[in-house]
Formats: sequence, structure tokens, C-alpha cells
Amino acid sequence: MKLKDLIRLDESVTSALAESLSKLMYLTEEYSRTKDLFTLEDLKRRFVAELQYYTEQYSRFKSFKGPNHTYFETQRKKLKAETLERLLANGIKITQADMRVYADPIYVEATNILDKATASFIAAELKYEQFNNTLQAMIQSIAVASKDYHISKTND
Repeated sequence: MKLKDLIRLDESVTSALAESLSKLMYLTEEYSRTKDLFTLEDLKRRFVAELQYYTEQYSRFKSFKGPNHTYFETQRKKLKAETLERLLANGIKITQADMRVYADPIYVEATNILDKATASFIAAELKYEQFNNTLQAMIQSIAVASKDYHISKTND
């Protein structure tokens, strides 16, 4: 069983997000090494463009977040209902089926897959926040560098 068996998410989205993540990590490393004002400004432009792309891919993940702010609520409820139906169809009484659903091998496998996907989605969310913080730091660095540049030109 794979994640694509449980939810509708094109694999190109996850690979695009991973590629964008890699680019943003590289740009973040470049930012930490850059001291030149004009290079910082160029880096900020590239970072903003890549962050926009990351946001588009990341928004597709957010669609799996339920009203209680947890991922895959609907899929978990559906999975439990299907497992109960299967157990009942196999002649297990309702009281036993309700207790046995969480030990059902198919249910366990599917929830493990959803748990791994949830961890990945939360990591993508945390990275999104980190990248927004990095962008704010870039903007602040450019403002300080620009001010210093103009002061040094005035003193020359």
C-alpha cells in the first residue's frame, strides 16, 4: 500500500516541493555567506520567486488539513468506516469489530502511511515558516546594508 492509494496527491507535487526545498536551502546558505548589498538584493529576488513556487506546492498539502488542524482527518474516518464494514462483512459482531479495527493489519498499514505523510507535511509547514523568517532577515539585512552604503557615500 502506498500514499497514493489513500489520498489524491500527484507525485509531481511532492517532487516539486522537494526540489524547491533544496533550492531554498541553497539560497539560505548563500544568504548567510553574502555581504555585498547588490548580491543580497539579487539573492532576495531569487528567494522570493522560489518561495512563491514553494508556497504553491505547499498549499496542495494544506488541503489535507482538517477543521481541527490535523492532517488526514477525513481519510482516517473513512479508513475506519471501511475497516469496520469489512470486519462486519466477515461475520465479526459490531462490539468486537469496534475493538478490533485498530489491530486490523490493513488499517494499521494505512495509518502508518498516513502518519509518515503527516510528519512530512508538518516538516514542509515548519520549513515554510523558516523560509518566511529568512526572507524577513534578508529584507532587514538589505535595509541595514543600504543605509550603511548611503552613509559611506555621503562621507566620501
